[in-house]
Amino acid sequence: MSLPEGIDLCAISAGESPDGTFNFKNPPTLKPVYISVTAVLLAISVIMVSGRFYINRNKLHSADWCVVVALIFNTAFTGVVLAQHNYSRHLWDIPVCWFNAWYFKILFVQATFFAPVFSSSKAAIFLLYRQLFNVKKSVNNAINFGLIFTGIMYLPNIPLAAVFEAPAAGKSWQSLITETKSHKMVYWGLVQSSLAVLLDIYIFVLPLPTIAKLHMPLGRRVQIAGVFTTALIGIVASVLSLVYRVQLLDTRDATWVSTLVTLCAVIENNVAIIVSCMPALAHLLKLHIGDSRVFKSLRSRLFGSYGSNKSGPSEQDGGRVMPTIGSAPVPRRREYYSLTDRTLFNTQVSASEHTVMPESGIIRSIAISQDVGKDSAERLV
Repeated sequence: MSLPEGIDLCAISAGESPDGTFNFKNPPTLKPVYISVTAVLLAISVIMVSGRFYINRNKLHSADWCVVVALIFNTAFTGVVLAQHNYSRHLWDIPVCWFNAWYFKILFVQATFFAPVFSSSKAAIFLLYRQLFNVKKSVNNAINFGLIFTGIMYLPNIPLAAVFEAPAAGKSWQSLITETKSHKMVYWGLVQSSLAVLLDIYIFVLPLPTIAKLHMPLGRRVQIAGVFTTALIGIVASVLSLVYRVQLLDTRDATWVSTLVTLCAVIENNVAIIVSCMPALAHLLKLHIGDSRVFKSLRSRLFGSYGSNKSGPSEQDGGRVMPTIGSAPVPRRREYYSLTDRTLFNTQVSASEHTVMPESGIIRSIAISQDVGKDSAERLV
């Protein structure tokens, strides 16, 4: 099948509208939402990864490098997505001439990029789980299973894109406008999206049993679990992506539905990157904001202060000076567990032995003391 010659393709609508009319100049479009959501999520991802890299800069792990790679691929993927912003309208409001070689090349690059973009962002979460929750062999096996499943699910995009999104040998990219083989990628996208929903649920559920067993106050466990509830947004995006991919099987408005699928993919991928950086963000906020004098003063004004004993320190507080608003922070050892990527123990233990020999026998006494260094911290990682 070939296009007729001598016809102005820029004057022909690419699809049939329900009412028989089309609008090339000022049509309904998803362009503002398309650009704003994509740009804002990329900016948030950059900030989150930068904060994580900063807080872990002294001891970087494989999870840190993986999320950096994910951000690089995500930035390139965002550029490819934004390059298609003019196509975020109804199919019948797009002239046929817009479907040129450049457009099909962009689609090919986007389909190929799905593999490294999504596999690296999901792998970053699993590597974070290994760093935080690898306390049992069963947990480690579950993490390894997630990594393998992620690779199996996304890596086939590379060869499939070469087969279905690229022209056959000897043919031009423009020839794809009359071919239907690219529609077969819709079926693979449907399978992949279904598996992605299961994978996102698996990612969300995986750390919950370990968090529930942590020996810490219930409120603290709820806070830690809340760090990972951001993944719920990714699950919602995966489900919506699956719904829209089902619509792609039989629709007269492919560009509009494809735009919605792409938006869901952008949200899902950026949420994966953000989730992998949430523990580092929590530690960063605690370190630079939660302990700041301004924040403590504001919190005291809003929720009240602990108060102080006018008659002086009592035996219950052991003579400890209570902090007041505006006063310098009292040096103390941390008595909480915070999410970070390092565990520091700087303690010294000394023992002295004393032996006495009374008439009834020998008595040996040992005195043990432990000094905690000023940089010591007990942290959950």
